[in-house]
Amino acid sequence: MQIFVRSPSGRMISLRVYPDETLYDVKKKIMEKHNLVFDGVRMEDNNTTLADYNIQHQSTLDLLEKMQIHVKEPLHGLTFTVDVDSSDTIDNIKDKLENNDGFPKGRQCLIFANEQLEGKRTLAEYNICKESTLLLVLYPCPVGSMRIFVKMPRKHHGHHRFYGRELRYRRQHQGEAL
Repeated sequence: MQIFVRSPSGRMISLRVYPDETLYDVKKKIMEKHNLVFDGVRMEDNNTTLADYNIQHQSTLDLLEKMQIHVKEPLHGLTFTVDVDSSDTIDNIKDKLENNDGFPKGRQCLIFANEQLEGKRTLAEYNICKESTLLLVLYPCPVGSMRIFVKMPRKHHGHHRFYGRELRYRRQHQGEAL
């Protein structure tokens, strides 16, 4: 069957494929570093077949250019580089900042072009392109609440949780949410 792939510049690429081919096969044919999108869904699992996504003869896939943006946290003078694509939501970016750099998602406020960014909107909706810089402002911790993580020797797996001035703590076991 024949499908079409649209590049970010609008260029259409025609490909001959078979329904049982995997995304990996299609990506190899394209030979570019892009993410594939069909019907608004990012197609990331290389082992999923075209038929699994209901891609049929004459379907059009969209390419999303992978890019890097920068996030500047001025309080500590830090700048982070984040791998993204234009369909990533602001919530996705906040998740990456929490998982990779330790900034709690609930305390993050991201700003671009003097506008506070909303979680469900995408980078494309804000016209954020490669090498753009976002400003990260951290909301203060709630009063009376402070999380302290103590790195313990190897034999003491997990973290301890301290509560304010009382110095009570509860041991957090590996894999347990705080």
